[in-house]
Order: sequence, then structure tokens, then C-alpha cells
Amino acid sequence: MSTTGQNLLKGILAVLFAFALLVTVTVLGTFWAVRHYARIEVHTPFGDLEVEKPEEVARKLDLPIYPGAIASEKGVSLRIFDDEGAADILVSKFRTRDSLAQVDTWYRGKLGTEFKREEGQMFGHRREGVGFFRETAGRSRGVALQPKHGDVEIIVFRFPQ
Repeated sequence: MSTTGQNLLKGILAVLFAFALLVTVTVLGTFWAVRHYARIEVHTPFGDLEVEKPEEVARKLDLPIYPGAIASEKGVSLRIFDDEGAADILVSKFRTRDSLAQVDTWYRGKLGTEFKREEGQMFGHRREGVGFFRETAGRSRGVALQPKHGDVEIIVFRFPQ
């Protein structure tokens, strides 16, 4: 390869490396910001996206969080909406070491008969679980419980029907 070709290749590799470094720093910075701030907003022509701490989203949903449950480190809470609010989706994940039966009993007492209780697969997952659902004003909201790696995953949500 000629010296000019080698220099061109080195230049291209340097640009690619700089781009990869920029993307990595941006992604890591976003994760750091989500952990340290209550909310991050991104505005696009297709709608807006908010990333919030799970506790903040749960508070907006007006759903109880199981005592001692901690926010899932692998999950993020997203709120996606457009000008009409038609795509308003809120989801937060928590987990606890207590048994599924304990968590189920607690939510049954807290949510009462306003929420329909269902057993089976939650959100298409193969794991068996328990869900509490309520549909009002064109929206579904509720709590899904499912065993996961020795813990119980608690998902609180609201989405359009």
C-alpha cells in the first residue's frame, strides 16, 4: 500500500475511533445523569421522551410500591408522549427478595377490588406471575409481579388501551 493510502487509512481509523469515543462518553454520561438527577428530557420531531427515576414515575402513577422494594438497576422509567398525549406510557421496575405470595397478598390488600387480579404470563414472558389491572378513561394501569432470579420483579405501569 502506498504512503498516501496508509495515511488515508490512519486518518479514517482516527475519525472512527474519535466517533466511537464520543458515543461511549455520551451513553455513559446519560446513565450517570439518570442516576443523579430526577429527570432527563429529549425532544424530537416525533414526540418527547423523559427518563426519570423509578420512584418519580411510581409517584405519578399513584400506585403503591411494596415496602422495602428497591428500584431495578437494569430498568429505566420512560415516559413517551406526543402533542395529543396519545402515546403516554409510564413504566417503572422494582424488586424485592420477599416471596411472590407475600407481595401478591400485600398488593391485593392495598389495591382492593378496583383492580382486576389475573394469574399467568405477564407481558408475554414465559414466567408465571400475578397482575393487577384497572382500565379507566382509555388507559390501563396496574402492577405486574413475576419471579426473576430468586427475587420478585414488580412492574408498575400505565399505557393507552
